[in-house]
Amino acid sequence: MRKYPVLSLCCVCLLVLATSVGAGEVLRFGVCLSLTGEFSEAGKKNLAGVMLRLEDFNANSKDVQLEAVVRDDKSDAAEALRVLEELAVREKVPAIIGPMSTNLMLGMRDRAAELEVVLISPTVTSPRIGKNRDWAFRVLFDDEFQGVALARFLVRRAGLTRTAAIINDRLAYAGSVYSAFKTNIQKEGGTVVREEHYEWVADEDRMYDFTQAVERVDDAKPDIVVLPVNSTEIAAIIRCATRLGTTLRFCGGDTWQHENVLISSGNCLEDALFISGINFDSGTPAMVHYRYLYDHSHDPHVQLSSVLGYDALSLLIEAAKSGHDSQSIKDALYRVKDFELATGTITIDPERGSEKTAYIHRITEKGGEFVADIIDEIAP
Repeated sequence: MRKYPVLSLCCVCLLVLATSVGAGEVLRFGVCLSLTGEFSEAGKKNLAGVMLRLEDFNANSKDVQLEAVVRDDKSDAAEALRVLEELAVREKVPAIIGPMSTNLMLGMRDRAAELEVVLISPTVTSPRIGKNRDWAFRVLFDDEFQGVALARFLVRRAGLTRTAAIINDRLAYAGSVYSAFKTNIQKEGGTVVREEHYEWVADEDRMYDFTQAVERVDDAKPDIVVLPVNSTEIAAIIRCATRLGTTLRFCGGDTWQHENVLISSGNCLEDALFISGINFDSGTPAMVHYRYLYDHSHDPHVQLSSVLGYDALSLLIEAAKSGHDSQSIKDALYRVKDFELATGTITIDPERGSEKTAYIHRITEKGGEFVADIIDEIAP
């Protein structure tokens, strides 16, 4: 079995990457990912997924070969904008895979439109990206749909109508998910019995004390508590609930699909629910092929960010069938409908952005460890 360590891919961030380039036409594209800095863990995995897809495509294509011009945006908005200029103007690529975060994408979006270069983010879920015939696209659904899907599942399928929430007001993701959730839980016939708000940027220098927030939520006796926050905060809140001896049940969005949640949370994690855009056990041809390639070429443990990078390049490959210039790629992306990615079927709507099925996971304890199994799905 061949193995190519993911970390080694960071060393190629200033190179043009290709495999088995033959005499056929070459499609060069840019990659702007965070290989150092705050988002580097996910950035390295996304790059691994991109290169996995590139290698597989080049090994099986006779007419077209792919070349990736990879740059590190260092998890910095100013650097990401500089990388965009370099890739679009000097390297003249028609499309770029990346960036990782909403903040970086928002800083690049308008300039990408001016330069007429396509951006395809593997991980951004902001509803501000990928709408109204923008040049920026998302592989995943947006934050608002997470809130809608979660509310719909809790009331219609789980019968959980009394909800509470603990929300970080400094996190735009939390506001987007929860606003949509609150509106739709009421439409579905449910209610919010308690909201607790806080402001905290998770770091090693200062921990936030969630004791009072958890106690007030517990006093309201909700059926379930929504935590649309980052993985570090999820773990801290659930540990607090466990320490206080509560029997609170929790739920949230795609930030829960992180090993930190399963490893660092307390016993109140049992029976928690969360949403993601990925079903690793779907059995679809695209996912089966992805898992085969990943198991035989990289770390055998399937990682969230790797498959999203893989799918970002799959989207670009599909769009480039209509032409290798940026306008043709952009127009083709807006015509994508019911296209099967490894992570699931995607439709790109010019007015609403990317539409994908949401998968509902339930966390249970098996063999002394917490695991997440898919129990349902909610279509757009």
